[in-house]
This record gives sequence, C-alpha cells and structure tokens, in this order.
Amino acid sequence: MPMLIFTKCVDCKRRLETLDRYYSVGEPFIKCDYCDTYNLIPSHRTEWALRGPVRRTLHWARVVLVGCMVGGGVGLMAAEGMKYLGHDPGSL
Repeated sequence: MPMLIFTKCVDCKRRLETLDRYYSVGEPFIKCDYCDTYNLIPSHRTEWALRGPVRRTLHWARVVLVGCMVGGGVGLMAAEGMKYLGHDPGSL
C-alpha cells in the first residue's frame, strides 16, 4: 500500500509531498519543484544497494507476508463464491 510522505523544502520552506510506492525502496531525496533544491528524506526511503542484509531480509519478509495475506484472502473469497454458486470447492 502506498504511503504519502510530507516534508518541507530546506530552502523555500514550501510543502513537499511524494508517494512511497515501493515499500521504502527508492531515491532518498525529493526535488522541490519551486526552487529546484534536492531535499533528503533518508528516514523514509533508501536505495536498495545502501540497505544492509537485515533490512533487505525484512523487506522480503514483508513482501512475502503481504502476498500470503492477499493470496489467502482471494482464495477464501473464491471458495465462498463457489459455495454460493452451488459448486463444491473440495471436488475440483
């Protein structure tokens, strides 16, 4: 799920916002559109190459966990839908 990050530009003090779509993997800076200053946001995102082995393992564990939760939820909804339609999901 994407996370919205809000921060202020260090030069012009305008509000900056970005969407973190890749579970904290990405460029650790944001460019101000008004004054073209690059602002660091390393506490929110970092490059994959800069991550240590523990953070990489935690990232993949989170990806697998979310995948299992989504897959399990879709599977349960499909089984309930098959029951509703009169098909036995165990006989497939």
